[in-house]
Amino acid sequence: MKKAEKGNYYPTIIAPIELNFLLFVNKIYNKTWYSVISKEEFIDDFENHLLILWDKRVETLVNDGKYIINERVIKEDIERLVRKKETAEIIIKEFENFWYRIPPHGFGSLLERICGTLQVSQIQNLIGDKYSKIFIVFDCLPKEYRAQNSVKVVSYSEFLRYI
Repeated sequence: MKKAEKGNYYPTIIAPIELNFLLFVNKIYNKTWYSVISKEEFIDDFENHLLILWDKRVETLVNDGKYIINERVIKEDIERLVRKKETAEIIIKEFENFWYRIPPHGFGSLLERICGTLQVSQIQNLIGDKYSKIFIVFDCLPKEYRAQNSVKVVSYSEFLRYI
């Protein structure tokens, strides 16, 4: 947590590319995001493997205490979830287009700019005093996606209600 005025602390707010990527892959798998990729191109027991990766990425983000975009992680994750390398490359390209280019400058840039404009009072309205980290994702999470006790994962639309 970063120190705010008068000795109060406020949480770290980030839009982790790793979690947003896993959510993006889930949406492709469930056909709630347009993609040329079909369900058959994913591994058997996809949902379970994706949840394991989600938990691992949340834990890593919490334990590291710092946030550095590591695109190597995205490549590792997708190669564990699909049957062919070509499929992985297509999904990565689709995500990069979304994250870096659409809307202008990418959805990732948009999320990061919004995170940087919050005032302490807005953060406290968003999460109260319970969480030390807020992770912003581009869409609502499936109910089975979890976070740790000190982390709140918030969809972009929910996040905007507090700005």
